Order: sequence, then C-alpha cells, then structure tokens
Amino acid sequence: MKLIVLTILLSAGASLIAQSNNLKISSFSGDTCQQGDVIELSGEIYNPTNEVVQLLADNSNSLLNAALAGREIASGEHMKFKFPFDTKGKYGDVSGSERIRSSDRKWGYSFHWKVYVKADKMPKMTFDEVLVTRDSIPRGGDGLFEYHFTNTGNLPLIINRVNSSCGCLVPSYDREPIMPGEKGVIKGHYDTKRIGPINKSLTIRSNAEHPVIVVRLKGSVFASKEWIEEQKILRLKRQGVRY
Repeated sequence: MKLIVLTILLSAGASLIAQSNNLKISSFSGDTCQQGDVIELSGEIYNPTNEVVQLLADNSNSLLNAALAGREIASGEHMKFKFPFDTKGKYGDVSGSERIRSSDRKWGYSFHWKVYVKADKMPKMTFDEVLVTRDSIPRGGDGLFEYHFTNTGNLPLIINRVNSSCGCLVPSYDREPIMPGEKGVIKGHYDTKRIGPINKSLTIRSNAEHPVIVVRLKGSVFASKEWIEEQKILRLKRQGVRY
C-alpha cells in the first residue's frame, strides 16, 4: 500500500490564537489518493492558556483519542500529531471528525478532515440536465419538475436522501438501487398556488462518486384570467355585492 502524507498548518493567525482561551486544533480538507492507500493525517494543537492541559482518554474509538490520550500540552506549546487512516473499501469524498476531551473543562476538541479517494469501481450519477426551467405555469397548474439521470458508473447507485431548499418544493425519488447503465428520475413537485418567479434547488445525497449534487429549478407562476375573475367574485361577495 502506498503511503501519502497530508500535512496541515493552523488556519488561525497568531493574533486570533492569542485572543483565545481554548485549545486551537488544526483541520484538513482536500487532496486526492487512490483506494487502498494509507493516508497519514497530521496536524497541530496549540495551547494558548496559562496552564498545562492534559488530553483525556475516553471510551470512544476516535483515532485522535488513540493517538493523543494522556499527553500533556504545556502553556504556549504547539504539539504536532499524526495518525494513519486506511482507505481500503472507501471511494469518493471521504471525511471524518476525530474528537478528544481535555482537562481544561471544555467539552472536547475535534480534528476535521476530508479527502477524495479514487477507485476503479464506483457508482456515478450523470444528469441530463441539472437546471430545469418552466416558465408561465398557470396558478394551480402542473408544478412537476423532473431530473433524469443515468448511473454511468460500475456499481449500484443508491440515493440516500433528497433535501429541498423550500417547503413549497416536495421531492420524490426511487429508493431501490439503480444498476450500472440504468436510468432514474428525481421529481420535484412545486406548489403552484404561489404566484411569481421560481428559483429553488434540490440537494441529492447518494453513494455516488460525487456524493452531494445540487439541481435547480427556475420558472414562473402567473395568475390566469379565470383565477383573477374568481378572486374578483370572492371580493365582491365578501363586500356583500351580488354578482
């Protein structure tokens, strides 16, 4: 297995660190590796307090906890750390959040990391269109938006969930795995009782090569002559005028 070292520096500047009373821990995001590589994640913790801080062991299976539990960080010390992560069986965007507690009575500190793992086999979600536009929808008319896609990868594609940017847009999708080469569709039902422009989105999360994809819908809903006439009659009735 190939060894890749991902080295990170503190993102906070010295002036920011000096104003803090808590431990400062670095984080990592980015870089690419091949499936099966062992990634060596490395970072640094800074203690800006006036006291020695001890990192405490707990019952979690955190890699950071295993690497640092029991260590002490002197006042003003920058303590470097590293631990390995095996990408066997992983693919796409892979991330983690390793936690550890400390003796300064804070609830804990996290080391966040994210890498992209290339693999020979992985599902892939390829959309016909990621932006669907429907102009001039009459109020109360058909508010269906469809996003057609194909699994162009070589493993079954599973959609985990679809989130809408607004309660006026309700998504629906197939929960069954989509085999390589098969097509699928994600639907968004927009509430066309809302007159005016449409500019919404659906966030799709799956086990695909790119696990988060955002599709958009744009358009407009207009008030038809029939609806305007109905509203006119209702207003007159509320005013006690016979129509």
